[in-house]
Amino acid sequence: MKGIKHLAVLLIGLLAATLAVAAYSEETAVVVEFNSEELRFDRTAGFDRAVLDDGTMLCRPGEPLLPARQIFVALPPEAEAVEILARSLDSQPLPGEYRVFPGQHPSRLSGDPPAAFTGPDEEIYGSAEPYPGVLAVLDGQTDLAGQQMAVVTVYPLQYRPADGKLVFHRCVEIAVQTRPGRRSREAYAVFTEKQRRIYGEMLRDMVINPADVVLDPPLREASKALPAGQFDHVIITPVAYVSYFDDLIHWHNRRGLPDTVVTRVHHRQLLRLR
Repeated sequence: MKGIKHLAVLLIGLLAATLAVAAYSEETAVVVEFNSEELRFDRTAGFDRAVLDDGTMLCRPGEPLLPARQIFVALPPEAEAVEILARSLDSQPLPGEYRVFPGQHPSRLSGDPPAAFTGPDEEIYGSAEPYPGVLAVLDGQTDLAGQQMAVVTVYPLQYRPADGKLVFHRCVEIAVQTRPGRRSREAYAVFTEKQRRIYGEMLRDMVINPADVVLDPPLREASKALPAGQFDHVIITPVAYVSYFDDLIHWHNRRGLPDTVVTRVHHRQLLRLR
């Protein structure tokens, strides 16, 4: 009888947790499109190498070197990305057979001789399973001016090593699952309309879903350790280096992003006075 009671309590707890997740989670869905004209192939050391215009690479030593693209997805205010779901809406097998170049260790900046060539991982290159096994991964989250953004890496090419086939996913749907509770790292004593316009334009250029951009930065009290005024950036530096930042400050001010420089001596004086 006691065991039945414990089982009932466990089932009720699991049901409550499931309902809580369903009640508080949201989903932001976007579609990423790729064009075959963006793909370029070349041969090196007897292997095929695929490159995607304006893309990055999935590069793990010994594993197939395949193109990728990183995107930013605008999320609702205070949303935290917890996972993503990706599915192909349009795919096309590429003609021919391929022996994809294996990823290598990074080049050394020290001037030492490069690492020895890393050959193909036998287990992966002998497999009939598609590589990578997913079409996208959640790489993290960032924010700007209160706009939360999921950082997602998308893989438009999948490789089946056993038969040498490549599948090109021309259209991939990404669904970002979120939950509430994430606060922006940036807080403003004042957020002006000019800042709203500039950051809004910047963010709409960054994300794949510009219509979902909502600027909602958290507010805070003005800092007591800085000069009076509203600044986007405050540079604290020794007196000898002040002039090095003149061009940066001039450029930012022309774009409507007010900056100022505070020397370390001045900063310590302000702290003592306040």
